[in-house]
Amino acid sequence: MIDQIIFATDFSATSRKTLEYAAALARRTNARIIAAHALKPPSSIFSKPERELKQWENEHQKRLESFLKAPGIQGVQCEARLASGAPQRALGKLVREEKADLILVAKRSRSTLEKFFVGSNTERIVVDSPCPVLVAPEMETYTTTWNPVLCPIDFSRSSNYALEWAIRLCKEYDASLNILHVAKLPEAGRGRAAALAQAEHKVAESLSLFDAPADTRSHIVEGRPSQQILGHAEQMNCDLVVMGRRGMNQGDYVGMGSTALAVLKGETFPLVILPGKRIG
Repeated sequence: MIDQIIFATDFSATSRKTLEYAAALARRTNARIIAAHALKPPSSIFSKPERELKQWENEHQKRLESFLKAPGIQGVQCEARLASGAPQRALGKLVREEKADLILVAKRSRSTLEKFFVGSNTERIVVDSPCPVLVAPEMETYTTTWNPVLCPIDFSRSSNYALEWAIRLCKEYDASLNILHVAKLPEAGRGRAAALAQAEHKVAESLSLFDAPADTRSHIVEGRPSQQILGHAEQMNCDLVVMGRRGMNQGDYVGMGSTALAVLKGETFPLVILPGKRIG
């Protein structure tokens, strides 16, 4: 399921630490890592002779190869690749060329996402990626035990794809799965009980569609979706959260919110966001 991982790096200390997580993930899944750095030449470099441009590229290639000599990556099949052009497009092209299953990017421990590459940022990579993107926050320790995995669902198409992916992940790598649905329920009376029963039925129906493991646990709660997802992930001490990216589009860059974007900004746990189409 996860055979090719593209690890996007900017050579920062945070990215260097996340490389250890990439290595642990590769060992868990028996995957190959392609460590990629998006290389966007400054405009001044184009006025230089082609020989100097090539030298500039070689310097970055050597830096990337040196980056991969960290002790934690030893024993893992890993290749260094420079990706040219706008980062999100360059990474997308690399995903298609290598038939990659996952992009892994590091997130700095701040309230807003910082840029990882010149002219791009994590949100743009997530929005434009043709494959799932795993965003890893800065943590003291990382684990790939995936106990538990939390998958929020709202019955949308992107949510169903995320649920299907999470179920496949848990089955293949023997991980436990928790489902979270944030419902809108009447305040009291029979209507509330009926709405709760309907939500429970829809959750059970979704799980049956994708043959979820028998020990899958489901949780139906009320409140603001992003807050509930962040809160439950913390309470459960989740190793991984998997969700779809419905609502993440160009409007999100100018302040229009979405649940996926809010969770992405507030995450303190590894988060996989899937594109709004079927994977594989």
